[in-house]
Amino acid sequence: MNAFVSTESIHRALHFHPQDGITTSFYLDVDSTRYSGAKWKKAGLEMLEKKKEEVKKSDLPEDQHISVLDDLRSIQRFLQDRFELRGRIRGLVILSSSQGNFFEVFPLARSVRSRIVVSKEPYLRSLMAVLDDFNRLMFVLLDHREAKLFEMFMGEIREHGDIHSPVRRKVKTGGVEGAEERRIERNLGNKILQHYREIGDTVLDHFRRGHFDALVAGIKEEDYASFSHVLHTYVKDRLAGRVNLGPKSTLKEINREILAFERELERQKDTETLERILTMVGNDEPAVTGLPAVLRSLRMGACQKMIVDEEYRIPGFACRRCGFLSAEMDACDSCGESAVKVDDLINEAVDEILLQSGEVRYIHAGNELLENIDRIGAFLRYRV
Repeated sequence: MNAFVSTESIHRALHFHPQDGITTSFYLDVDSTRYSGAKWKKAGLEMLEKKKEEVKKSDLPEDQHISVLDDLRSIQRFLQDRFELRGRIRGLVILSSSQGNFFEVFPLARSVRSRIVVSKEPYLRSLMAVLDDFNRLMFVLLDHREAKLFEMFMGEIREHGDIHSPVRRKVKTGGVEGAEERRIERNLGNKILQHYREIGDTVLDHFRRGHFDALVAGIKEEDYASFSHVLHTYVKDRLAGRVNLGPKSTLKEINREILAFERELERQKDTETLERILTMVGNDEPAVTGLPAVLRSLRMGACQKMIVDEEYRIPGFACRRCGFLSAEMDACDSCGESAVKVDDLINEAVDEILLQSGEVRYIHAGNELLENIDRIGAFLRYRV
């Protein structure tokens, strides 16, 4: 199984609209920090069997009834025979419509709330919340003769085609008082610039196809300015820096440097976000920190963007009637209904903020500023 989530697969999911069919959306938490061994697989298979029984007893039209059962069996076969839990994968989303001849798999670097949703179109809200939280990076590794392109997303890397240009390594000297040497050197310089322009055109095409949000160049420091100068303005504005790599670097070196660059970029974004919310709270601006304050603002519909430690888990209670969430109360103080116990209150809060058209930003565990916000906070639409 290829764990790389491409823009093409996301595009297919966003634009899948079955005419008369129905779609099964399967979400499974496979976070190894929560499940020992293969318990995540057992939980997923049990979910599928339970859903089969529900569908058999449902009043779906016959064609949709058959379609959903086919979807569930297809997902079951994939989970048993083709899915391998490895690397940074913490969540799995499978979208299936046998009527629409549609089957897409999304291994995710964030955990998701386990569920199966049967609806006309794919259930994408939780999936897109995870995907939107990551930058897609393009690394172009180049010298005067060739280039290699690597796309990175959620810790997975996809290599694109190489680019080669017939630029000679050396020039022959000669001519009156070195004039011929200078002419050849100018010609060589023009060919190198043309090579850079060809690479720039290829990178621009990738940008237009949505293959990156930020570009990183693996090039010698003395050549960096010349290459960046020929880039299209759209691409130049997304140039995030340079790494000490080239097209002759080994795959081990490339993987190590690319992953290190991604981690540092994410660390900087995390720190900027945490510093911003702490400043806003300190200046009595619309922001809150800590679980009680976040849950209170959720109940009031005030959350614009929640930020949370990616490893934060806490049990609690949820009211299925009005969405009330609490870490302590087993009865809803809004509608008076009994609240059900939930294993992960944070996932419930994520669902609720997405229902309110808000956003979620996960912060990598280990950032020391997380302690200053008690691991969770929110930017608000208005003060509460």
